[in-house]
Amino acid sequence: ARLAATFDASKSAGDRLSSRPLLWKSAIAEFRQDPVEGGGLGSFAWRLPDLAATGERFRMRDNPGSAYLQALAETGLAGFALTIWFVVVAAVMALRAIFRDGAAPAAAGLSVLGFLVALGVGSHWLGADAGLVFFLLLALAAEARTAAEARPARVARGLLLGVWTLAAAAAVGKTAHADAAFSHGRRIGFYDLEKTEGGSFRWTRESFALRLAPGERLRLGLAHFPPDARSVEIVASGGGRELYRRMLPPGEGVTLTLSAPAGAGGEIVFRLSRSFIPRRLGLSQDRRRLGVMAMEY
Repeated sequence: ARLAATFDASKSAGDRLSSRPLLWKSAIAEFRQDPVEGGGLGSFAWRLPDLAATGERFRMRDNPGSAYLQALAETGLAGFALTIWFVVVAAVMALRAIFRDGAAPAAAGLSVLGFLVALGVGSHWLGADAGLVFFLLLALAAEARTAAEARPARVARGLLLGVWTLAAAAAVGKTAHADAAFSHGRRIGFYDLEKTEGGSFRWTRESFALRLAPGERLRLGLAHFPPDARSVEIVASGGGRELYRRMLPPGEGVTLTLSAPAGAGGEIVFRLSRSFIPRRLGLSQDRRRLGVMAMEY
């Protein structure tokens, strides 16, 4: 069906190509930001809206439409080199299997080669079923006995892995501060604003945080409306110490006054003892993990 859609002239170019040009461009943009270590394993999915920078809403993707570009974007040059190393070794094994006696190894070898080619336009080994089949086929195509790997190859692979590990560890330090955490806004762990006849509010997650500007004062209302009769404990902390703790019964709320010193801003982190998912409880199709209702005054 996807192949047929590619040649369907009635569809837009983006739909026909599954938005791959945009995804590929976004992957390259992520690579350019962190060329050595990459953006981090699994980072492409949640960074895509910023990387694409189209201003439009579109369906989220968990990969950039190419396993090779994903390796480049998420693991940088070092991880990409290791990925290509593996692909070359797998391709050599598959080619040898094709010319080896026996139909099964030959069929496995052809399948492995086809899979490696398909990885150019999709991250198919992210799928549990496809990934399992691929590695089973590769095991069938591999020779029972292989020559010992040359020492230079082992050293080179070890150096690549070491470079990537050190670079990835150093990259963690880039985000270990509040400026990075709040780079996209003053709220973390809040869902989109919802408007009702009684006013506007945001559902929170089980953990959420607010950043205050220097000298800012903010009134924050928190209301607990769970699907059962259980209370929730709210703990707020900031500056390395606990600021507030309270057990909130069902149907009740509390209004807090938050403030930051005049000379510097501050971050306040809230943690709840429990949350719920409406879909799991059969209340609705809402898959969000909900904590309490928050209102800012």
